[in-house]
Amino acid sequence: MIGIRFTYIAKNAGQHFLGLLLNAVNIEDFIWQIDESDIYILPCKSNDYLFNSAIIDGYSFKNTINQKRYFVVSCSLKAYPSWGSVKDLSTYKDYVNSDCQMIVVITDNQFVTILAKKDIMIKNIETKIKNYSISLSMEYITELDDDRYLTNI
Repeated sequence: MIGIRFTYIAKNAGQHFLGLLLNAVNIEDFIWQIDESDIYILPCKSNDYLFNSAIIDGYSFKNTINQKRYFVVSCSLKAYPSWGSVKDLSTYKDYVNSDCQMIVVITDNQFVTILAKKDIMIKNIETKIKNYSISLSMEYITELDDDRYLTNI
């Protein structure tokens, strides 16, 4: 198993969805790369984005996703260990060969794909999703084409 894919119910997830989802792993152990972020602080006043930086340390990331109220339209989040090298990843092969430990892609405020190099991370997130009844459907990802672009996972 390399990941999970699910559709979530936004109203059940509340206004701290990323916190609910990612608190199942040790957020502060990572440096987070935030790409293609379309996450708005609530109440939304035009372009009040949740993140103002493309790279953020784990403690700041955790505080932001747990304390502020926000609405996730889409995003791509990548978790790197603090000793790791943060770099752009385009394909699944890039991910496998990188220090990146986890990728979270959310699209259209309902579709979530999570890849992780450690099964325990996926299992912990899966348990959290089931406990909060926020998923309509869930499937395991067992393989991906090496050339598959990560924005389309």
